[in-house]
Amino acid sequence: MRAILLVALTGCSFIGVTRMPHQLPVGRVDCTESYQQPVVDSLVAAGSALALFAANACDNDSCLETRGLLAVPAVLLALPYSISALYGYGEVSRCDSANAPDHLAARASQARTEQALRLTEAAIAAARSRDCATVRELDPEIADASPLVRDEIFAQLQDVAACLAAPLPAERSCFDATIDNRPAHACFSTADECQRAVHLLATSASACTAGRDDLPSE
Repeated sequence: MRAILLVALTGCSFIGVTRMPHQLPVGRVDCTESYQQPVVDSLVAAGSALALFAANACDNDSCLETRGLLAVPAVLLALPYSISALYGYGEVSRCDSANAPDHLAARASQARTEQALRLTEAAIAAARSRDCATVRELDPEIADASPLVRDEIFAQLQDVAACLAAPLPAERSCFDATIDNRPAHACFSTADECQRAVHLLATSASACTAGRDDLPSE
């Protein structure tokens, strides 16, 4: 009974139409895409307006007694249902627009651009600290998120460009060991040299793994 009274006083759209979020997600918006509720509101508002018009148009003695009985509920229904219909049509229209293919594509593109800019900020910090390995790792991620940001912003930054242009450090073969109770890290030009060193140190050294020239040398 309470729910019926609430609908009668407010309209269908105020209850049945989902309000659009202020911040739109990247994907589809969970909102009402059907015009069913605002159409019902429109029909009720139109019927109430006709009843009000009929009540006012009656001027003979036989209907003067019932004019008030028709006019009051007609006004009580016409106004809230008209407002509810306007609200419903507006929200459903916004929902249709937000979920249109071109708008979905635009939001996805904006999200990728924002991601590329965030990664570019991280690359700038890495380049300024001479961490070129991180810059090179971020390069394909930025290109995948937004080729435009990669080519027009990321690659044009002086520190970043210097990292990208620098030759990659040659890979070496390295191991960790404990010498005189102190941890040590050693790298060699070839895997054979590394294996010989590990053999000489016996169980105090780990197996050889790939390393870079920017690691401490032997």
